[in-house]
Amino acid sequence: MTEIIDGNAVADDIRAELSESIDALADADVTPGLATVLMSDDGASDTYVSMKQRACEDVGINGIHVEIDADAPAEELYDTIDDLNDDPGSTASSSRCRSPTTSTSGK
Repeated sequence: MTEIIDGNAVADDIRAELSESIDALADADVTPGLATVLMSDDGASDTYVSMKQRACEDVGINGIHVEIDADAPAEELYDTIDDLNDDPGSTASSSRCRSPTTSTSGK
């Protein structure tokens, strides 16, 4: 039997549960942070990253956003990711970049 679900209602429930978890973390002096790195001139990637940052804001996750010129060398991306990995405020990351020409060194 097919069941039609209300995707918006499901998303609202998930956000509410997530907000409760984030509040519990805050009580323990922990603030989760999502770092987004955009190394692309693609409008869809920009929209995707913007939506991730807005979703973070909605539930109390610290949003960190870094933009790198789409034509910058791949090493700049790797250095940025290394810096974010060392940042205690960045507990997770998402990168959007041109592929495969951007990352050619196998990292």
